[in-house]
Amino acid sequence: DPEYRHYNDISELSPHRLQEIKRFFEDCILHNPIYLFSLLHAVAEYLIYYCI
Repeated sequence: DPEYRHYNDISELSPHRLQEIKRFFEDCILHNPIYLFSLLHAVAEYLIYYCI
């Protein structure tokens, strides 16, 4: 996400931003298995692409 690309570590996020992210996952991701699967798939693709 372009909004977060300048962050290098989670510790750089403000408490407010962390709360927004937490709320997003609670509301959207965890209550909808399709979103959760899509997120996990995207993370796996990222790790494979950048770590291999």
